[in-house]
Amino acid sequence: MRLYILFGFLLLAVICSCGVDASQVKFGPLCSGNPSNHIRECDKKGCGAYGAPRNNGKGKHEGLDIVCADGATVFAPFDVKLNGKAVPYRVNNAINDGVNLSGGGLCFKLFYVKPIKYSGTLKKGQKIGTLLPMQKVYPGITSHVHVQMCDRSDPTNGDWTHECLDIVCADGVTVLTPFDVMLNQKAAPYINQPKKEPINNGTTLSGEGLSFKLFYVKLDRYSGTTLKKG
Repeated sequence: MRLYILFGFLLLAVICSCGVDASQVKFGPLCSGNPSNHIRECDKKGCGAYGAPRNNGKGKHEGLDIVCADGATVFAPFDVKLNGKAVPYRVNNAINDGVNLSGGGLCFKLFYVKPIKYSGTLKKGQKIGTLLPMQKVYPGITSHVHVQMCDRSDPTNGDWTHECLDIVCADGVTVLTPFDVMLNQKAAPYINQPKKEPINNGTTLSGEGLSFKLFYVKLDRYSGTTLKKG
């Protein structure tokens, strides 16, 4: 049986070991003028921390606000894929723009940003876009980029880690077993990724005393099969 790399990334067969120590993905500067990614402190419009009160205590802030001046450049914090437009408001205004992104096993959104594009890939530190005029809509607020996970979980809960080894592999090529393995079950790299994402697929395998996962591959079946090396 063959395994195929899904389309969507130019490289990437990803091997993730089960139960090994995670190596950190370095979260680079998100905005020019704020190299330390300083979080918005409380101002007259509210606070920028995740879970901060909203709507007079009836709701909570479901993202994290990174300080960024109006018109400043917004950068990719690590290597990312752009997955389309994202907007924070149902009613349009001057800051109602943003982008969906994925990378490092995460799915997240950036709001109040005018991207230079809504699809494709960017390397860490490349320009995503510019911050829109927050002062025009919310005078006196601390202008910021709003970072929101696709599942609305806390962006600061320690999930910004990369627990995998990326093996270069062209789109559509055959993926071979590195040694005799048992296919155990389906595995998806993005637990909070939209279902339509074509690369959100993979499998859990075991063999040679190891348990690991292969991501971004399409299989004929995902369990109950033993495959020989190669």
